[in-house]
Amino acid sequence: MNSIKLLLALALALIFTGCEVTIVDEYSSYEDRHYKTSYYSYTMDCDLMYPSGYVDVHDVLLNTCSNWYGLDTDIAFDFSPNNVVERYGNRVTTYYVEYVDAFSYGGDIYITYDIGKGLVFEYNYSQDEVGEYDDGVVYYYSN
Repeated sequence: MNSIKLLLALALALIFTGCEVTIVDEYSSYEDRHYKTSYYSYTMDCDLMYPSGYVDVHDVLLNTCSNWYGLDTDIAFDFSPNNVVERYGNRVTTYYVEYVDAFSYGGDIYITYDIGKGLVFEYNYSQDEVGEYDDGVVYYYSN
């Protein structure tokens, strides 16, 4: 009973001292969903600050990004918590996912799929774009 009184007193103290309780958006619900992109026609590439290990949009050196340029063959992706399927022309490649994470950055929602060995796919849910992080470079795909 004393612990309940202590919690109530703490809550009242926070209210009367002007502290606000801030609720942070939870993005984990995005990690369990299935996403299928359209075929992308354009790509650009950027360098990464950290060429190995887990990388995401936070690690991109924006001043190194190329201009968008057209792909010879369109590319599409299928994302699930278990695998990423890449369709590039007649080639279909399936990657098995080790780890999924979702977060917000710059007002957009991102879901990252860590394949291991330095390869990470990142779906920008808000902009319907994909980043492929590999060997110190990120390739962005868009329409």
